[in-house]
Amino acid sequence: MEHFSHEHPLILREVLKEDGEDRVCYACLEPIAGHAYSCTECDLFLHKTCGDQPRTIELGFHPQHPLTLFQRPHYVPRTCGCDVCGRIWKRFTYSCKPCRFDACISCVSGKIRNISHDHPLISTDALKLDGLEVICHACQKQIKDHAFSCSEHCDFHLHEECLGLLKPSIQHFSHTQHLLRFHKRPPFNSSRSPCDYCGNSWEHFTYYCEDCRFKLCVPCASLSAADVPPEIEHVLHPKHRLSLFVRKRYSCSTEPCKCCGQFLALLAYGCELCKFNICMSCASCALLPQLTEPSFHEHPLIIMREAFFKCDACGADDKDMSYLCTTCKFWVHKSCALLESRIQCGRHRHPLTLSYSLPEEYVKFKQSCGICGQRLKPVYWVYACSPCRYFAHVKCATRGETENFRNGESQIREDQEDLDSNLTSLPIMSYDSRNLMISFLRDVSLKEIQRGTELHHISHGHPLILCDVSDNIGSMETDVLVCHGCTQAITGSFYACSQCSFLLHRICAELPHEVQCASHPEHPLVLHPKAPNSFTLFLCQACDRISNGFSYRCDTCDFEVDLMCAYLPHTVSHEAHNHPLQIREPEWLPCNGCNFNKRRVLGCNVCNNFFLDINCALLPRTASHRYDPHPLILSYPPFDQHPGEFYCEECQQEINPNLWLYHCSECDQSFHTRCLFPWNSGRGIRQE
Repeated sequence: MEHFSHEHPLILREVLKEDGEDRVCYACLEPIAGHAYSCTECDLFLHKTCGDQPRTIELGFHPQHPLTLFQRPHYVPRTCGCDVCGRIWKRFTYSCKPCRFDACISCVSGKIRNISHDHPLISTDALKLDGLEVICHACQKQIKDHAFSCSEHCDFHLHEECLGLLKPSIQHFSHTQHLLRFHKRPPFNSSRSPCDYCGNSWEHFTYYCEDCRFKLCVPCASLSAADVPPEIEHVLHPKHRLSLFVRKRYSCSTEPCKCCGQFLALLAYGCELCKFNICMSCASCALLPQLTEPSFHEHPLIIMREAFFKCDACGADDKDMSYLCTTCKFWVHKSCALLESRIQCGRHRHPLTLSYSLPEEYVKFKQSCGICGQRLKPVYWVYACSPCRYFAHVKCATRGETENFRNGESQIREDQEDLDSNLTSLPIMSYDSRNLMISFLRDVSLKEIQRGTELHHISHGHPLILCDVSDNIGSMETDVLVCHGCTQAITGSFYACSQCSFLLHRICAELPHEVQCASHPEHPLVLHPKAPNSFTLFLCQACDRISNGFSYRCDTCDFEVDLMCAYLPHTVSHEAHNHPLQIREPEWLPCNGCNFNKRRVLGCNVCNNFFLDINCALLPRTASHRYDPHPLILSYPPFDQHPGEFYCEECQQEINPNLWLYHCSECDQSFHTRCLFPWNSGRGIRQE
């Protein structure tokens, strides 16, 4: 190939060590191993990556103009300081002559060397670094998107803009006498050292003048003279303007800032007449807009420097700039003070309005955030949709990931489409169906058997005969037939004893002797026709209901469940939630249907804040009540079509609108789920 940097043709070949000597790339001065360009007439070598670099490029560090590749820096004496890594450089350089911006070829070609770290740095996406919070080693702030990270996985990261700031030496307007030189650690062998500009203690990169012992942290070193006016006005000292001045070094620790109370550094703003002095951080805040008539507070607010405090708006202990009321000490994050009054949140279909406390009419019910599921404290600000009774923490509603979460739901559903088609769908139609278990026992096939077929079952001493509810069986023709196995009403075919009143659903009669239960995966469960006690009752350890029907039991763990819970699949879908629900390990969690803490629940692994106990998961889609001639429909919040309160027709108590209920839209009548299906109603007990 013909290359602009050399007069002879170059050929691509594999470069091997000769006489133990390493070959070095003419462009980047790094050792060469493997394929490279070389000259057959002279001793010149180029990495293939260096030789293939284009003559002009666009670089994110200098977006104003394209950069042109030169064989050597075009300055006299043919050296330059790389504006990306800070090294003194004398070989292949990308330059913008009008702006005097230079970047060595190493920084452009992928791996960047910087004075701040021993290993090369590579461009990375901070969001993909193991899901952990990524902190910039220069400014100590979080990196939220693009980063430069150590190629040797040292957990070293820099903002792109911070990487461009780190140079071997700088000239700073706050100390014009000498150059300030870069140090990886504060001087004087100290683990922490206060910056002479802002006064903050600093334990990381420092710019330092050895002659004057003047030092700057990286954020302050990045400031220019244009950022710091010679005089300012401050709301705490309206009589006079404050002037920038340099204090005596040995008095630095003796005078506090009149605004924040921290000790003043070398540089400060002050009024010499009134002896009113403030630190540089508080002075920089004074240049930002003040809130003279905030809509959420009766007094003017002044802006304050970054600090850790508990915000009176969101309740979070965060480090942020803030607005403070000097009259009553009301203190809020700057980000909270500037919240929009109305937003569109990806987790709710209606716009949300900012409320400066939880509306009083909803305080009587414990409200939870519609996004994170945590309880809301009435005194803190929320975003609310009043018609739907939907509330969210201000931080949750404004977090950027919220919209991404919503946009990603369609993709999540697509990924699980094949899985969902095979899941058991809840809610079940009704408790009066032929048998609730028929929804769960997909692997059980009932073969065609003629009526009158005789069966000997381990649960009963007499032979059982296959019948149908349409048959007249002695005195049972007018009775409600109840299965001795699952204790539910019988419809369709069943087995009956001609000598006594023993009845079994056909499906209950043909259950396997041993099953693997999702609620107890450690051991198989064995079928037991009777409870092992004199009362013939047992407590189902999945749904907490008492029963006298068949059970499946693990004698090793003393674990026992009724038939319904034994066959409940590990994963189901429910129309109340967009994602599949899975049986969780035993853990006390609040049920979204009834708000009671239950030990065994079905949970969503996508949202991680939606849980259903077994009883709520098995509530039927429709129910009936003597007070209403129509079917009652199981309904879930938010109830945007019903702005008024709900009152239970059974107990006459108001219904918490955050919980499930049964409702008849024609009669506008509602019922607690617990009033229609109380957990202690004895529904699992067969009456003799």
